[in-house]
Amino acid sequence: MELTARYALNMDEHNVESWLNTWCEDGKWEGALCTYAGRANLPGLLRDLGERNIGRRHVISNFVIDIVNENEATQTCYMQIFAYKE
Repeated sequence: MELTARYALNMDEHNVESWLNTWCEDGKWEGALCTYAGRANLPGLLRDLGERNIGRRHVISNFVIDIVNENEATQTCYMQIFAYKE
């Protein structure tokens, strides 16, 4: 869950490099916008969100983490996005 908190914080702070460090090489983001697979393609999510990601805070909850094997796990969770004024 700490890794997911770092994901959200770095997304909110627009720190792309630190946000990418929360992903493994073959990580995949799936959502309503699109699917971005592989670490090389993940910056496309932030690029495509563009202005919609400014002034937002991501709050993540209801974690379900399934261990696939000793080297792999999957996570499902809810993400709420709040607008804020700086």
